[in-house]
Amino acid sequence: MLEAIESSPRPVVAAVEGEALGFGLALVLACDLAIATPDAVLGLPDVADGTTAAQVLARAPDVIGRGWTRQLALRGGRRLSGEEAHRLGLIVELHPPELLRGAAVALAREAAGG
Repeated sequence: MLEAIESSPRPVVAAVEGEALGFGLALVLACDLAIATPDAVLGLPDVADGTTAAQVLARAPDVIGRGWTRQLALRGGRRLSGEEAHRLGLIVELHPPELLRGAAVALAREAAGG
């Protein structure tokens, strides 16, 4: 699924409201652009039990850098809020929940036009 998203000829936009943990984070990392609510939560809780997908750890450094990838990989309890993920460049825009879907559609249209 991740390879299909990454190889899509059309831009793929993730809209995160609530949690994007484990494979959810992998989906966000595979997308071309991601937006979220400020209180969204992103992270790798499955690190503690050794089941973190290699796909997440392979994709993350390109987006959030090696340091933050290590933080998430070595500290399974560490979570990023939507605001933190925005500061790191993982999330390109923040929107309140009631505007998130419309913003995602608008961003996808804009990206597809380019």
